[in-house]
This record gives sequence, structure tokens and C-alpha cells, in this order.
Amino acid sequence: MVSRSVVLRALGALSLSITACSGSDANSGDGGTLADAAPPSCDERLPLTIGHCVEADTGYPCVSGESEMQLFRSLEEARTVHPIIGLQGSPMFVMAIQGQGIATGENQDAPRVDVRVFDGEQDVGGFSSNPIVIESTDAPGLITAPRLFVVSFFADELEGKTLDVTAGVVDKNGQSFCATDSFEVGALIDAEPQP
Repeated sequence: MVSRSVVLRALGALSLSITACSGSDANSGDGGTLADAAPPSCDERLPLTIGHCVEADTGYPCVSGESEMQLFRSLEEARTVHPIIGLQGSPMFVMAIQGQGIATGENQDAPRVDVRVFDGEQDVGGFSSNPIVIESTDAPGLITAPRLFVVSFFADELEGKTLDVTAGVVDKNGQSFCATDSFEVGALIDAEPQP
């Protein structure tokens, strides 16, 4: 039987290989990716707020699609994050970030977002991409990336644990934003696909 740590190391190596081969530039502006090591320091970077995306009517994590019924909940407001089984069958946390003054653009000019989740020193999940971002109509300049699908293959084994999370953003002007926080893992939810 293969141990969990061997599987995690293999998945981490595969993930880094795929990122390296995809030609994506995860090193924009900060000298390294958030996946390089244990949670990095946010010194000398602009602040972010880390949270998660929930459906207003059910309180379940957001699964897909944009909806006016999807809400950003900061980890200060709602410390428990429930992992879901995503549409492709993988366990994941639906994280979100908010920041003031993040310069956005179209497609590949959109901000680069990296989110890593740690159980102590063990990296247990991540997201790295140029996601859809939304500018607030109520607070000019406030940008939210609402659906950051942080795949965590063993999320169902983490229930009740407190995990650390680090988020970093490099915007189209090269400004760097960062935050670290923690959350408690709730029960796994087998979320129903959204329309």
C-alpha cells in the first residue's frame, strides 16, 4: 500500500511539472511561486483579504457559473470552510480573495492569483491561474476573485483540522498583494452542479 505522503509528493511534483510545461509565468513579480516552500511571508506586499465563496440561498460553497446570489465571506466572518466534490470529481475548497486597487485587464492580463493551503508544513492544495475577477459596484476599486478552486485530494481526511492559507496576487501592473490566514475544515459536501 502506498502511503499518503508518497502520493502527496507525487501529486505535487506532477503539478509543478504541468505548470512548468504549460509555459505559464507563475513567477511574475515576486521571485517565486507560492508553491515553492512553506507559507511565505507577506512583508512588503499590499494587503488582501482571504475568504470563500458561498451561495446566498443555501450557504453551500459556490460550484460554477456567476450569480448575484454568490457571496464573498472573509475568513474573519466565517472561519469554517467546507470542502466539496467538484464537477470533475476532485475534492476542493472554493476560496476567494478581495483586494483594493488590483489592476485588472482582459484574459492573460488579468491578475495572476496563487493560493496554497498548508497542514503545518505539508502543502495540501493549491490554485494558480488568471481567474475571473469582479469589481464591486458599491466600493470602487475593490476587486474580488470569487471562485478559486483549490484542489485538495485528501480534503475529506482534514475535517476538524485548522489549516493555514496563503494567497498572492500579481496584477497587470506588476503590483504584488499577499495575505495569510487560517480556517477550520468543515464536513465534505457533495455539492450539486449549479446551472
